[in-house]
Amino acid sequence: MVANRSFADLNIMVVDDDDDTRYIAHQLLKKACGFEHIREFTEGRSALDHLMEHPTDVDIIFMDRMMPRMTGLEFCQELRKTPQFSHVDIIVQTGKTAWFEIDEILESQPDYLIRKPFLQEQLTPYFAEAGKRALRRRTFTEALTGKADIMPPQLLTFEARTIAEAPAIAIQLARYFPRPLHVVEAIYELIVNGIEHGNLDMGFSLKRSLLNANTYEQCLRQKEQEAQHQHKTVTIHLHQANNTLFLTLQDQGNGFNHAPYHTLTRYLLVEPFGRGIIKAHRAFDTVEYQGAGNRVMCSYRCSSGSV
Repeated sequence: MVANRSFADLNIMVVDDDDDTRYIAHQLLKKACGFEHIREFTEGRSALDHLMEHPTDVDIIFMDRMMPRMTGLEFCQELRKTPQFSHVDIIVQTGKTAWFEIDEILESQPDYLIRKPFLQEQLTPYFAEAGKRALRRRTFTEALTGKADIMPPQLLTFEARTIAEAPAIAIQLARYFPRPLHVVEAIYELIVNGIEHGNLDMGFSLKRSLLNANTYEQCLRQKEQEAQHQHKTVTIHLHQANNTLFLTLQDQGNGFNHAPYHTLTRYLLVEPFGRGIIKAHRAFDTVEYQGAGNRVMCSYRCSSGSV
């Protein structure tokens, strides 16, 4: 669903008071990742003021922790107070890497943490993931803006075999929620988790190594076509009871240890992936994994009269 878009369409902000760091980051993002629209700021206050005046000017923010006038952490805290920027990925870089310092960064709610000094091969996986997510958001926004409050049938069922099918199914399901854009990314991530970690049995360590080697997409497509996986699907059910919508996903894998991925921890903060379940918790009222971890049920309470 994002095949006709590229990273060149996205808007990136680089915020750092060090001229050399801004230059290096700009060159890496342009040459290694393919970003074209990169705006630079020397400190957080001017960056925040710009966003408040031009809220559509950003998809991803890459910023330093320590800066004059407004630090990166203060910037994150202020931006997270504004719902219209809740979708923007913030990547913080820092040379302060003691655990208590990482915990301080975690409290300000960035999406990723990169340790300085950074190399191209360290930077690329984070921006690749954030860039793909930003492109999906644009597609979701175009498809769902103004679409809501459709009465769902008693039981709605979909099946997904490949990750390429997930965006369209997520969009169709999101239309039945009062706030489609609030839930669509979470639905997509849960479908992908079921295919990737469930049916294809791609664990955390394997995904990390494939992303670092830039071979994840190729390996994923190969595994989807393997004979032992071609019959496997993720079954998705949506039904309502009273004023609550229930979304259930069941994959055909052996399950996985989902416990470490329900909250953004200091360990996940430094990884470029592993946020699908966290997004589900932010979008739904409850998220419950059942059995071995290959079945998940989410609930969404609607206001009276919205479904």
